[in-house]
Amino acid sequence: MGEVAVEVQGLVKRYGPVMAVDRLTLAVLRHSGFYLVIIGSMFVGLTMNTLGLNPIKALVYSALLNGLASPPLILLMLILGNKQRAVHRYRSGWVSNALVGFACLLMTVLPLAYLLVK
Repeated sequence: MGEVAVEVQGLVKRYGPVMAVDRLTLAVLRHSGFYLVIIGSMFVGLTMNTLGLNPIKALVYSALLNGLASPPLILLMLILGNKQRAVHRYRSGWVSNALVGFACLLMTVLPLAYLLVK
């Protein structure tokens, strides 16, 4: 937040108040996706607070869903890393394949074990 204040202050000093507002508006319009994500996240948090949902539990479940979504992506990277057509002569070695395979196995088993135990 401090960086934005310094940027606004510098713009006002350099271009004057009216021109600074125009430049900030242009920056917001140019990067509208970023600001929409921030605004959307704020509304999700406000809605969770209004409904009385526990934000810490929501973070835990979010991490669990990320853990469940990761193994297919890791497997896809493992397959693509070994395809000659995709990476030509820069294919993965056996050490890399073993480590990525172990990570994929671990990230498959641990979230499922958590769900079964919980």
